Amino acid sequence: MYLDGKEYKELSCFFTEQLQIEKTLELIKSIIFALGACGNVDAVEPLLNIKSILLRSAVKSAVLKIQSRLGPTEKGSLSISGINTEAGSLSIMDYDLGSLSIKDKNE
Repeated sequence: MYLDGKEYKELSCFFTEQLQIEKTLELIKSIIFALGACGNVDAVEPLLNIKSILLRSAVKSAVLKIQSRLGPTEKGSLSISGINTEAGSLSIMDYDLGSLSIKDKNE
């Protein structure tokens, strides 16, 4: 989305498409890093679809960077559990990838 304050939608699209092509672990990690720098909201779902435990930290970092550029999200937004979630947001649990939970109002 933004790289050095400039918008680069085409870069976000390019790197998101590259995630779909089979690559080496090191190259995928570089693509994830690039999406952290220029990815937009459309890049979040493909990032979260990455199942490799070895890439989990890189994915979380990239999603956090994208979210920080988007600002606060509305209830019902998709987020990673334990990373600045808002009450009522839909979360993916770290310990059981693919699980969903709804944060209890009383927590």
